[in-house]
Amino acid sequence: MANFSSKATGLLRPVLSASFVQPARNAGVKKKKNHSDQPAKIRPSVRVKTLRGFQFNDGDYVYKGDIVVRQLGLDIYPGESVKMNPETWDLVALCNGRFTISTEILSPFPDSPLYSLVHQKGHTISKPFVHVIEDRMEPVYTLKRML
Repeated sequence: MANFSSKATGLLRPVLSASFVQPARNAGVKKKKNHSDQPAKIRPSVRVKTLRGFQFNDGDYVYKGDIVVRQLGLDIYPGESVKMNPETWDLVALCNGRFTISTEILSPFPDSPLYSLVHQKGHTISKPFVHVIEDRMEPVYTLKRML
């Protein structure tokens, strides 16, 4: 046990007996993490990598509801039979048909910031538009009566 001895200074200090102390090893013990305070680490949010740009080539056949263009901001404008999703800026086909890309001169609405640039200063702005040309409908006739 501990024996106390005095030295020339007169202070008492413990003298340890020669006992073997086994070193503690913590390397092999894995502690299970508690995710209650950080739930984002146990279920990270799903981040879908979206490929921006044209999803179809010019002339491809698209179906109603297909996303034809993925974009951030209004780089490419919707044309015939194409609507824009206001939350994601995606352009979506409104009917079945052929997908076409064209460059047209922009004619902005009066509440647009581009309106004064185009109508008062006389500038022309060309922007890409995407269209879906609807399939030609076959006329179906029913004979009502014979003349």
